[in-house]
Amino acid sequence: MMNFKKKISYSFDRGSKFYESNSNIQKKICVDLVKFYKELSTKNDRIKFKNALEMGCGSGFMTNQIKKLENFKKIHLIDISKKMISKAKENLSKENFSYQVADFDTFNNYKIYDFFFSNMSLHWSENFSIFFFNLLSQMPTDSTFIFSIPTEIKFDFDSLEINKNLFEELINTLPDTDFLEKQIDKKKFNFFSKKKIFKEKFKKPLDFFFNLKSIGANTNLKKTKTNIFFLRRMNSEITINYNVSFMFIKKIRA
Repeated sequence: MMNFKKKISYSFDRGSKFYESNSNIQKKICVDLVKFYKELSTKNDRIKFKNALEMGCGSGFMTNQIKKLENFKKIHLIDISKKMISKAKENLSKENFSYQVADFDTFNNYKIYDFFFSNMSLHWSENFSIFFFNLLSQMPTDSTFIFSIPTEIKFDFDSLEINKNLFEELINTLPDTDFLEKQIDKKKFNFFSKKKIFKEKFKKPLDFFFNLKSIGANTNLKKTKTNIFFLRRMNSEITINYNVSFMFIKKIRA
């Protein structure tokens, strides 16, 4: 039986073919993340970054957005999916980019970068808290880390059709960023965050889960599995509410 990281890799390999056409909400969140960074970076001293790292790069959409704001000497893109890395290579022009099939949980070379970014990927960490503080500890002084991460997903539909609690069992447990914010050493880091709700509509609930599968984001990491066949009986329109946290972290001292 595959471990959960192999399942994630397999799912995103499979979803790489349709990721570009079906990842509209991820792209929308990415655009807002870049705007969030742009607003904050004008309020702080600008630093000329050299080496950037994108974690969970997917098709390379965020790298394409962030490079419009910062003139990095190098950008290294990592993703757990080999086929997503191939897709990123296809979508990005041949500039100062390098690529690696790697899991950000076990990546051990964070110290050489001065700018870190990720869009809607870090919640796939095996243990987000461990990953998060490991990265912070390795960040060089004056380096910056920006990312977006879903913290809650809620469903809005005709509750007469089915108990909404059944849907909760189909969604992976997401990181508690409020707790982590309180643990950040404010003497070492400048920290800014923003929360925003993004909405996505589907004609029926099953379409939402088909969309997740089409982009590779359907891996269920819970030990107990819930049968989704009850969704076939549901025909009402559904709105997906993504509660997303944006974070900007700058290391000001070792």
